[in-house]
Amino acid sequence: MSQFILGMLASLAAGIILFLVARVSHRWRKMLVAVSNALAGADVEHVFRDKADAELDLEQRLRDAKDVAIFASRGNELQRGTFSSLFLHRYENRALRVRVLLPSTSLSSDEYDWTAQREHELALFDSAFGSRLLHHQIDTNVAFLRPHVEAGKVELRRFNAPHMGRIVLVDGAAYYTPYRSDAHGRDSKVYKFKSGGEMSKNFQRLFEQLWNAGVACGAGLQPSQPER
Repeated sequence: MSQFILGMLASLAAGIILFLVARVSHRWRKMLVAVSNALAGADVEHVFRDKADAELDLEQRLRDAKDVAIFASRGNELQRGTFSSLFLHRYENRALRVRVLLPSTSLSSDEYDWTAQREHELALFDSAFGSRLLHHQIDTNVAFLRPHVEAGKVELRRFNAPHMGRIVLVDGAAYYTPYRSDAHGRDSKVYKFKSGGEMSKNFQRLFEQLWNAGVACGAGLQPSQPER
């Protein structure tokens, strides 16, 4: 009974600490997360308030990465500074594998369109959406990746699955941005999971499964059959 009570108290304390994480400075936030992890046995390394708060940390990790895997709902961020070391300012001889999963925008009539479902959510709070804008944005980002794919610097596949959030895997660590139904992804918290932890391993497994089921885009970005 005493062990049960202690466990409940530890979980309560961990919850309170995580609640406070977003309301304190960067330095204290790291300390609070570490304490919370020790109490709850979690493997969250850091919690960022939103995309902007996570940018510097992710950018630094990407600069030295050798293996990067990205699962995104539309991929706009791939054209911006955070990912510039992978695309715009990538060294020619850098030993690096980059894999990107973006939603498919060309589906058969009997397939459920998860991109349309996400656009419906966005349209409820952003009037710019509702007329396949999200589909067009995805295609624009695929066009941005085209020269990198054709140069053999990036591997691209398309998926048709729920837009659950953005996952960035960087040499074992995982950055996860869960998408809310009432907000853009840029306004959501970003969770960084430490390398080797259970959550990081689970995100890696999820990515590999979606990657193997996805439609590959090679030279010219013409779809090929998914791996089975």
